[in-house]
Amino acid sequence: MEIPMTEQSPSWSLEETVVLLPWSDMNERQDAIRVDFERLGADVCGPEDKEEATHEYVEDGVKRMTDLPEITAAELSAKVEEAKNAYKAFMEPHIRDAHIPIVAVCPADEEGTQSRYFGRPWLNEDIEWPERNGKPMNFVMQMDVAAIPGKPLGDDGLLVFFHADEYSDDMSEIFIVDTLMPGGLRETPEGVHINPALKLVDWKTMPDVLWGDDTWDLEGADRFDAFGDYFGDTIGEYVGNDGKTYNEHEGVRLGVLPALHTFECDKVGGQPRWEQGNETPADDEGNEMQYILQVGHEGIVGDYDKNAIKWPTWGRGHLFFSEETGVFKYVWACG
Repeated sequence: MEIPMTEQSPSWSLEETVVLLPWSDMNERQDAIRVDFERLGADVCGPEDKEEATHEYVEDGVKRMTDLPEITAAELSAKVEEAKNAYKAFMEPHIRDAHIPIVAVCPADEEGTQSRYFGRPWLNEDIEWPERNGKPMNFVMQMDVAAIPGKPLGDDGLLVFFHADEYSDDMSEIFIVDTLMPGGLRETPEGVHINPALKLVDWKTMPDVLWGDDTWDLEGADRFDAFGDYFGDTIGEYVGNDGKTYNEHEGVRLGVLPALHTFECDKVGGQPRWEQGNETPADDEGNEMQYILQVGHEGIVGDYDKNAIKWPTWGRGHLFFSEETGVFKYVWACG
C-alpha cells in the first residue's frame, strides 16, 4: 500500500524529519484541507485583499499537500515515530506534574471543612458572603491547603474561591480562612444557584507540558510548527498511549493520554493552559508569581453539572500566589 507524504517546507518540517498528515487518501480529504486553508488565509490577510490572497493560499496549500511523492506504510510509520521522539525530547524540560481532582457526591452532613466543589462554604464568623455589583457571588470551591499536592500554600487554613457571573478584572474573590478560629457553614443567599456538593476524594497525577502557543518563545520551537495539529492538541481529539481516541476527561480517568499534553480541565500544578499567550502575573515587587491551580469550562474530571457555574466567557481561570507579598491573583484566559 502506498501512502502519500508531505514535501519538506518551513511550515511542516522538523529539522530533517517531515511532519506527516495522519491520513492515507488525500483525495477524499481535499474539501477539509481547503476549509482549513481558507480559515488560515482569512487570518493572515487584510480585508482589502482577503479574497485574492486566500485563493492563492488555498491553491498553494492544496497543491503542496496533494501533488506529493509516495512512501510505504513502514516508511511512514518510522518517520512519524522519529517526529514524535524529536518533539518529546524538545519538550522534556518543560514537563510538570499536574494533579487533577477526582470527585464524588458529598452528603450535606459531611460538608464541613471538607475539600470540595460547591455546596455551602465554611467561613469565619467575621467574613461576609462576597458580592459584586450588589449581587452575591457563586461559591466554587474550598480546599484544605495542607491537602493541596506540593503544599504551595503551606499547612494551615482553607482556600476559598468565589466567582461572579460577570467578566471583569475583579470577578473572583479568593482567600484563606482560619479553621481554628470561630466559623461554620454559611447558607447560600437568596438568588444564588445552589449546586450539590462534590467532595475531593483523590488526585490523578499526570505529566503536563506547555501549550503549543506558549512554546513560541523557546529557542528552536519553530522547527515544530503545526506539530500539535497532527498529534492532538484539541479537546475531544486526543490519541492515547493505546492508540485509541479519547476526549480529555475520559483519557485522564483511564490514564492513557500521552505525556505531551496540556490539560484543559481543572488541575493543581502542571502548566497553565493559556489561550492568547502566557499571562503569568508579577506581584507588586515585580516577582513572577507561583502558579497554583486552574478552573474553568472544561471542569472537573468526574460526573457533575457543567452548567453549575456560569463562567463569564469561554475559557479557564488561573490562580497565582506570591509568597513574598501573600497576595493571590486570578487571571482568566479566553479564546
